[in-house]
Amino acid sequence: MALLFCRRESIVLLQNKGYLVPLDAAAMKGKTMAIIGPTANNSAVLMGGKSDYCPEHSVSLYEGLSDFAEKSGVTVTTSPQSGADEASMISEAELALTVQEADIVFLAVGGVLGHEGADRVNITLPDPQPALIESTIAACAAASKPLVLVLVNGEPVALDAYVDRIDVILEAFEGGQAAGTAFAEIVFGEVSPSGVMPFTTYPADFVNQIAMDNYDMRAGPGLTYRFYKEQPTFTFGHGESYVSWEQKWGPASAMPAPTQSAA
Repeated sequence: MALLFCRRESIVLLQNKGYLVPLDAAAMKGKTMAIIGPTANNSAVLMGGKSDYCPEHSVSLYEGLSDFAEKSGVTVTTSPQSGADEASMISEAELALTVQEADIVFLAVGGVLGHEGADRVNITLPDPQPALIESTIAACAAASKPLVLVLVNGEPVALDAYVDRIDVILEAFEGGQAAGTAFAEIVFGEVSPSGVMPFTTYPADFVNQIAMDNYDMRAGPGLTYRFYKEQPTFTFGHGESYVSWEQKWGPASAMPAPTQSAA
C-alpha cells in the first residue's frame, strides 16, 4: 500500500484541455480505450532499467488500466508492438485502425533515456518516438478522437513540439511496482493528481543555447527555475489537479483570552 501511495503522489497532470480526465467510469461503460506506445506494456522500464532489484511482478500501464476498466465494463486494447522495446513502432495501418476503433487513445512514450556511460546529447525523445507521436496526433485528429500522452521517464523531456496539439499530458515517471495501478486510479478519478514537476521543462532548442557542461547558472538563457530567462514549456513545481480552490486573506479574528487554571 505504501508503494501505491507513493506512485499516486508522484504522477503529474501537466495538461488537461477541456477537463478530459478524469474519465467517468459509468459513462465509459461499453466503450473502448486504446493504450499504445513503447512504454504502454513495458514493466521493466518502470524500474528505471534496473535489473538487480526488480520485484517479481510490476503492473504495467496497460495492465493497470485493463484491471480497473474491466470492473467498469470498459474495453482496453493495445498493440503487439506496445512494450516490445523503446524503439518499437506501430504501423500506420494498425495505428489508424486502433484509433478508429477506440473512443479515447493513450500514447505511452519515454523509456530509459540515459544512464552511466550513455549520456544524452539532447532532451528530445529517442527515434522513432517523435514520428510515432506525430502519426498518432494526425490519426486522432482525422478520427476526432481525444489523445492522452503519457510519459514514462526519469529525465526531462522536451514537449514544446506537441503541447499545443495534445489534449492531456500525464507525467508518470518511472513508477515502479504499482505504477499501472496508480495510473489507472488517476485516469478514472479515484485519486486526484497531486504531483508537481521536480525540474524545469525546457524547449528542445535549449541544448543549442548553452553547452551542457557549462554550469554558470546565469549563462546563455540561464539554468533552472531561478535563472531561466525564457518561457519554459512547464515550470518547476507545475502540476494540475481535479479540484479547484480559492485562497484569500480575511480580517484577523480576535483570539480568546487565555484562561488560567486554578492552582
